[in-house]
Amino acid sequence: MAAYRNHFWETQGRHFTRYDCKEPVRISFENATGEPSEWFGPFAYVSCVDGVVYAEEQLFAKFQEESVIWHCYPTDTYWPILVLSPP
Repeated sequence: MAAYRNHFWETQGRHFTRYDCKEPVRISFENATGEPSEWFGPFAYVSCVDGVVYAEEQLFAKFQEESVIWHCYPTDTYWPILVLSPP
């Protein structure tokens, strides 16, 4: 599991500007009360660079700094929490 904070991905107590999932992964979102979106994937490869998430090299989501929220491109929706999970 990884969290995006202050322009860095944090996982296992370490900080990275890039986070790559080389194992299959699913993506979902949650609203402020923890209600989930639908699941997307599984994707064979997900790459997270700064506040941008690519699923199999396609733009999937982007963190909007000014509103502190994720824009999900496939559904054109906005969420405060992005979740990466094994299938």
